[in-house]
Formats: sequence, structure tokens, C-alpha cells
Amino acid sequence: MHYDLDFTTFYNQFYISSDGSQFMSADWDDEAYNDRLVIYINTLVVFTESYGHIQGELDILESENTSIDYSLYDHIVEGGIKVNSGILQFLDCPNSSIELTINLIPGTYRVRIYFSNMAGYDSDEEESNDRTKIEIWPSTSMERKVLKRFLRLY
Repeated sequence: MHYDLDFTTFYNQFYISSDGSQFMSADWDDEAYNDRLVIYINTLVVFTESYGHIQGELDILESENTSIDYSLYDHIVEGGIKVNSGILQFLDCPNSSIELTINLIPGTYRVRIYFSNMAGYDSDEEESNDRTKIEIWPSTSMERKVLKRFLRLY
């Protein structure tokens, strides 16, 4: 299944949650922020370069994509999420308004987030040309792993 992502959020973040982000706290550390992903049991916090407008795509896969062209992306990170409810929602920040709802078979999933076109923008700018691509597939692997790191030069 393929979905387009096009919504507004703030504070350089949005949430992927199977419980409406009800059990999330804001106690992440600098490492998670720099990795651009916080993992809670039923919620992921995704840290974007864009302050407001999120543009991209989401693909639900049957298995892991093993053919990644790393040259197309500035940053790639992945982590796991439990989807016991069978419903996965994309929520904005700070209101947790539902931007997209998808149905999945209850279980655990791996979420890989690709970021592209990140350079040259102030992360406090509401509008930028960065893009986000997300892939989700069944997996028991829950830990956060950075596959490619974006290094912001100041």
C-alpha cells in the first residue's frame, strides 16, 4: 500500500502511534534528537528538518527493502513499534491531530524513515523542500538504528 504524506506540524516533529500518543512523554535525549527518532512502545517521535510542512510518502511492505540507494538520502533511521490495536496513526505536533490512519495486522513492525533535501534550510523555517519517505514492514526488531547520518554544518 502506498500513501502520500502532506500535512502541517510544528516543532520539527510528528508522531507515528498505535495508541494516539497517549503514553508519550517529552523526556528524550540529544542522541535520540540527533538520530531523529524516539521509540516508545506504541509511538515513534520523528524529528524533521522542516518546522511545519511535511511532504513525502509512506509504503507498507511485506518485508524489508534491502535495495537502498544511499546517495538519494541525507539521513536514514529505523526503529520498531508495536501495533496491538491494528491501527497506526500519523499525528501532528503539538495537537496530536490525526493526519493519516492506516490499518495493519496487529503485531510488531519496523519503520524506516528516509530524509532528503535537508541541507540549506534553517530548521526553524516553516516551509522547506525537505522530503520524508517512510517504509513499514512486519519485524520483531525494536531498537533504533541510524543507517546514514545527516551532519548539519553551522
